[in-house]
Amino acid sequence: MIGYKVPSALILDDHAIIRQTCRELIERENMTIAWEGEDGEEAYKNYILLKPDIAVIDLSIKGLNGLEIIRLIRNHDKNAKIIVFSMHTDSIFISRALDLGVLCYISKTSAPDEFISAIRFALNGKTYVSKELNFNLNTSRKTNNTSNVLSLLTPQQRKIFQLIVTGESTTAIGKKLKISTKSVSTHLKNIKEKLGANTISDIVRMAIILDSLDKK
Repeated sequence: MIGYKVPSALILDDHAIIRQTCRELIERENMTIAWEGEDGEEAYKNYILLKPDIAVIDLSIKGLNGLEIIRLIRNHDKNAKIIVFSMHTDSIFISRALDLGVLCYISKTSAPDEFISAIRFALNGKTYVSKELNFNLNTSRKTNNTSNVLSLLTPQQRKIFQLIVTGESTTAIGKKLKISTKSVSTHLKNIKEKLGANTISDIVRMAIILDSLDKK
């Protein structure tokens, strides 16, 4: 077709295997990949340079977190069509992303068909959230706040969470809270399970995201 432009996509995720999966699904929709990588600042620069039709962004990435990248992109381009593809499934993250102008929010545990649906919705400027997330677009965005995430933690776990993100070791935390290192490790294990984190780095990244939420 004369004058037809093949839609393009930008992919930002710090896991190569995730980027490969996204790339294959996107190309299945007869689209091209304008850029892909793991660095948020590079993604932003390439978005401005290449002007992709959609951007697929993870929230937990190297450098600036995904929400900050989304904010930058949306400040530059109010018509940006963004899909968040993330392991963070708590409604506070979904609400924040949608408030920033994200069109689609997909869980990394979603079926491939849902990812493809999100691509189609985004290209048409429509909103879509993974069905498994049970997110009510009409009410949830108005009723969630940052405390919902940390409310999952006990008072002691919140103290440990705050100390962990400031760089304290389990030994130092134990001395400050007057509990054993073993107890700190047990609490830390429970914190990871409640917040869906696998490593200390995940907890720190989550703290950065939550800080971004409070500054909105």
